[in-house]
Amino acid sequence: MRVHVKRGSEGPRHDPYSYTRITVTRWSGNIIVGHFGLGCWVEVNGYKIAENNDTECGEIFTKFAGLTPSAAESIPETLRARAFHYMSKKEREVYMAMEEIDEKMLRNAY
Repeated sequence: MRVHVKRGSEGPRHDPYSYTRITVTRWSGNIIVGHFGLGCWVEVNGYKIAENNDTECGEIFTKFAGLTPSAAESIPETLRARAFHYMSKKEREVYMAMEEIDEKMLRNAY
């Protein structure tokens, strides 16, 4: 299983809302996408299953993905922390510098 978490903002520029989009790719090939923010929806293999109800979206996401949205959201950070454990100090510094550059580029892109 692979988990990808994307955070961003949506809505009008003068009144943006944050969102979290969690994409889970199961070993079976099924792709489950949960979008949690101003609008809420769950997509399974390209078909929208639920919309606009946080509780329903969370339950359906859990049913198809096999884990809760909060558990799925924490996986990339857990893997990052484990990877840091095995890196040398120099490798960690380079990695953190690259992340900082990425963040600056994304801030300037909007």
